[in-house]
Amino acid sequence: MRQLSAHDAGFLLNERPEIPANTTSAWIYERPAGRRKTLEFEDLLEYVRRRVPMVPVLHKRLLEPPGGLSLPWWVDDPHFELEYHVRHIGLAPPGDWSKFWLQVSRLHARTLDRSRPLWEMYLMDGLDSMEGVPKGSFAIVTTSHHAAMDGVSSLAYMAAMHTP
Repeated sequence: MRQLSAHDAGFLLNERPEIPANTTSAWIYERPAGRRKTLEFEDLLEYVRRRVPMVPVLHKRLLEPPGGLSLPWWVDDPHFELEYHVRHIGLAPPGDWSKFWLQVSRLHARTLDRSRPLWEMYLMDGLDSMEGVPKGSFAIVTTSHHAAMDGVSSLAYMAAMHTP
């Protein structure tokens, strides 16, 4: 167990449904040369499953003391379900930049379920009509609560999720 700092707890206290305290990243990947198809969801799920232990906050949820007697704590989620956090979505044709950013903004605007670890990852396909993006490319969009990941922990997360 680790208690949240007052700074991180402030992100929780100030969050409102219309003002989520999320951070969101969108990465676009070109299909590797020689592969006939794009990334399969099951492959991403297995890849993330192997990497979650490298970033402890990914399997921790909040524990809020009764009556607000102290700041919340990060505790291991005994019911952690990777399939809840990693999802597959596609842009409706034609998948252009406008639809891409609209979908990313919708994902960013949703408040995260505080009874679960505070992050989500989306494999997004259907990007074939995005100018300047090669056919067969895909995106990974991640959203996390600012209380869970600040700039430093986001770098650790990105390092864990990216390999040559």
